[in-house]
Amino acid sequence: MKELKRFKSKKNRVYLVEYHGKELVKKQFNNNIKYSIEKKFYINSCFEAISKPQLLKYDDENTTLYLEYINAQTLLTKLEICEANNKIEQAKELLLKLCDYIIQFSNLNYIKKNYLCFNDMNFRNFLVLNNELVAIDFEDICQGLIVNDLIKIVAMYLMYTPQLTHFKTKVADFIKQHIKQILSLSQVEVDMLVKQELELIKVRRDGA
Repeated sequence: MKELKRFKSKKNRVYLVEYHGKELVKKQFNNNIKYSIEKKFYINSCFEAISKPQLLKYDDENTTLYLEYINAQTLLTKLEICEANNKIEQAKELLLKLCDYIIQFSNLNYIKKNYLCFNDMNFRNFLVLNNELVAIDFEDICQGLIVNDLIKIVAMYLMYTPQLTHFKTKVADFIKQHIKQILSLSQVEVDMLVKQELELIKVRRDGA
């Protein structure tokens, strides 16, 4: 197995490798529990409805997953391109797709039954393939509510560099209206939740 490239990851060792003439992703976990969570999500048939890379094989001894390599831009890169070119409607559409992905995820029977949420809304963990989203990181799934994930979408977007721009604020306001309708929340409630999440992001970054 030949390593071709190391991907940026704070949590794990992730490589593009060549195996029997085929490119795939080697994801070696630093945490056994996180490995078990993500492996379960890939091998359990109740998650088949969610767009994700194909699991090709796994190595429990070395806490490593071998996954299909999807050559596509991340959601974050796509959104950065939208802002650089003032494509506000395209940015709105991309974040609506992310909301839809999270809603589809939250509607899975296993997720509803166990009161789980996606949790990690890092936009680098979503690829845009043929105008649809593919998630590539499931290790931080935990107990929580869909409102947590949807509010994080807004707050995370606003805090990507450059932060809190006029462009981002307009897109975020549109997504907040969408969330308000989905969850039957008031504008005051949505604004308060976004403000709280922004403060949490700042605390995490200041402590990093």
